[in-house]
Order: sequence, then structure tokens, then C-alpha cells
Amino acid sequence: MIIDEIDSQIIALLKEAPRSTHRSLAQAMQLSEPNVAARVSRLEELGILRVMAVVDMHAVGYEHVAVFGIRIADRYPDDVAADLVDLPETMSVNCTFGRFQLVCILLARDKQHLTELLDQRIGAIPGVQDLESCLVLDVRLMRCDLGKLSLFKDQKLSHLPDDHTIFDELDLGVIEALQENGRMSFREVGRRLSAPEATVRSRIGRLEQLGAVRVVAVTDTDSLMPGIAPAWIALSVRGGALDAVASRLCKVAEAYVVLTAIGRFNVVALLALPSRQELLDLVTRSIAPLRGVQQLEIWEIVRSYKHDLRITTRLF
Repeated sequence: MIIDEIDSQIIALLKEAPRSTHRSLAQAMQLSEPNVAARVSRLEELGILRVMAVVDMHAVGYEHVAVFGIRIADRYPDDVAADLVDLPETMSVNCTFGRFQLVCILLARDKQHLTELLDQRIGAIPGVQDLESCLVLDVRLMRCDLGKLSLFKDQKLSHLPDDHTIFDELDLGVIEALQENGRMSFREVGRRLSAPEATVRSRIGRLEQLGAVRVVAVTDTDSLMPGIAPAWIALSVRGGALDAVASRLCKVAEAYVVLTAIGRFNVVALLALPSRQELLDLVTRSIAPLRGVQQLEIWEIVRSYKHDLRITTRLF
């Protein structure tokens, strides 16, 4: 067993209060502080847990979200995905079975930027035969406390955007320090940035009050749910039923992303079930029969290349 009941309790406490000290965790669990510290370090070293700052996309100048699928010709999907991973605007890149070989989430500053990305940058990647995009109208659900931490650890991520942002240089320095380790003390952050501890504390408090930054405890889906069956589902829903269908999907425990959009499909969701059979049962028995659903497709994820946890479309 990778984790035991005590580890699970520590994770649960950090989900509620991510910046909890080892001392406060030990007091809450009636354990010794060295024991708790060793367990937290082990969870972090195994890539099961990471406490980090996440940033609302609007705070760094992004206004639009799009989900797009790519059909590939004359090139291996891994190679096309590698080019997409290098784009700082891609939040996630997945290889899927179904209509598309790749399905991605993209951030854009404005509609012109979105058009340039889809047409001139992504459309021009060798191997991209054609792509189909859905412009997101509303992010109904976007969990930022779960992800593929192994991907995030291995990727060489670019710095946060600094040309269309509400943050100044000190803000960005504080955020990047807390994205490295969200439980880093304000004193240590200040030492790194040559700034007073009180200034660092004040900056983080202000950014949290603005809803621009939040520190979260992220757990690794692969470690805690081995054999997981993730998939995108895309729904075409007739007028008048859109809100009800999206609301129903948000209540599904296994839903991690729920979006309403303009395009061939007007509801797109990411689900992750313990097995393919349970995924099929949920979709066919609980989602497809929903009133208003006219068409449904499943894009089963067989490989993930990118999951950038630093920027989220919605802070809860």
C-alpha cells in the first residue's frame, strides 16, 4: 500500500488548510511532529502530494478558454503533442480514442489571440490535418486539487506571463516561490526575494482577497487511483436543457471539469472512473438518458502529455 489511513488523514487536513504547519497537523492528529513531518516529506517525494499556489487565469491576462480536438495525418501523435506541450497557452494535452487523436484545453488573451493560436500556430504544426474547437462560455466545474503531478514535475514550464498581468515583479516572485512549495514560510519567501516578511505576508493576503491566487493541496490521480479510466465526454444538448444537464454533471462525484461551450457540442466534461466498465455504466445509464441530450461522444484518454496546474480557469 502506498499510503495508509494516517497519510490519508494528513492529506485531508491539508486539503482543508494547505499551509498548515507540521506542528498544527501533529496536534490535530495527536501524533508527534517528527512523525508528521516525515510522512509529509514522503508523500511529496513519492509525488503523491504537492502544496502549491494556483493562479486565476484572468489575473495573468487570459480571458478565453477553448477545448479543441485534432485529427492527425502522416505524423505520430506523440510528436504532435510535443509541439503542443511547448505552447505556454495549452493547459492540457491528451491523446484520445474517438473522433480526435488529441484533445486539449487552450487559454487565450482575446479572440484575436485565440484565432492566431488555432490557425497560425496550432494549425501550422506538422501532422495537424484539421482541428475542431469549442469556445467555452462558462466554466461550471474545474477542480484544481487533483492532477497528474508526475507530468507537472517533469515538464519545463515557462514563467507565468508578465506582459498582460495584474501582478508586479514582487507578486510574481512570491507566486512562483509558492508554486514551488506552497507551505514555504513567508520568512523564507522574503529571504529569497530580499523582501521583508511582513511585505510578503501582506502581498499574499491581498492576492487571496482579490481571488487571484490560492494555495491548494494537489494530489496525484495516478498514485491514489491506479487503473483510473479518464475520458472526455461531449454532449449536444437542445435549448432549454443546457443548464440542467450541466448542473447534473457538476454533481457527479467523478467529474473534474464541466464546461458549457459554443460549437458542435455545447457541454464538455472530463470524467475519471475507477474502471472502463464503470465509466461506460455512468455514461450510458446516468448521462446519456438525461433530458435534452441529443448526441453524446466519449473521447477516452489513453495518454496525457501535459497538465499545467499553475493556472486555473476557476478558483473555488
